[in-house]
Amino acid sequence: MYENAATTYLNKKDYRNALNAYLHAIRILPDSIESYNNAGYTYMQLNKPDSALIFYHKALSIHPNKISYRNIGSFYFKKNKIDSALKYFDKVVQFDSTDALVFYLIGLCAVRTKDTTKAVESFKKAMLLDSTMADAYYNLALLYVNQKKYKEAISVLTRAHKIFPDDHDISFLLGGLYTEIKDYEKALKIYTEIIEKVGEDPKWRKVYARRAGIYYRLGKEEEYKRDTEIFKKLEKQSKE
Repeated sequence: MYENAATTYLNKKDYRNALNAYLHAIRILPDSIESYNNAGYTYMQLNKPDSALIFYHKALSIHPNKISYRNIGSFYFKKNKIDSALKYFDKVVQFDSTDALVFYLIGLCAVRTKDTTKAVESFKKAMLLDSTMADAYYNLALLYVNQKKYKEAISVLTRAHKIFPDDHDISFLLGGLYTEIKDYEKALKIYTEIIEKVGEDPKWRKVYARRAGIYYRLGKEEEYKRDTEIFKKLEKQSKE
């Protein structure tokens, strides 16, 4: 009963009432691992990570489980305690070697420690286990960009763009890479696709600036001026 009510509150992002419902559920079923984990998650949403950690550990004291291990690992990752985070993420892998999310998180840890090889391997593993994990594609591509491996980055992002055509962050990065290798026609196509979807949204004003730059390189003065003016207008709106 209380778990269902809590889920309803969570869907509405009413975290305080969700937490109260989970705490009621725990009073009724004090050995409910799920309720402790969910209460911990809700504390995280309320920006009370230390309280969340207590509930995650309580869930583990009832019975070892991958959700608690993963959540505790995430807690330490956010605290930038990477060794502690990896300790718990490794426990998740011991429980379930097909957990795509934990391999993605291990990849993020490797990025923090500048272990590029491990980061690449971890993001690839996450993508293999879950082909719909957009962040894994994006972060793998960023690693390649930082290594100036543009061909590999474009390959990853092209695949991601087909899977997530409405992920504008992926598209924007892909457009930038096409510009970097001077494939202006492909860059123009990508930026135009984004603009057709977002319209004149101040949040995406930089797309107009990027496309204006492409038009300038292609000698299309009228289009360059048009996009430059739109960018300036949106830049002004973003500061209002």
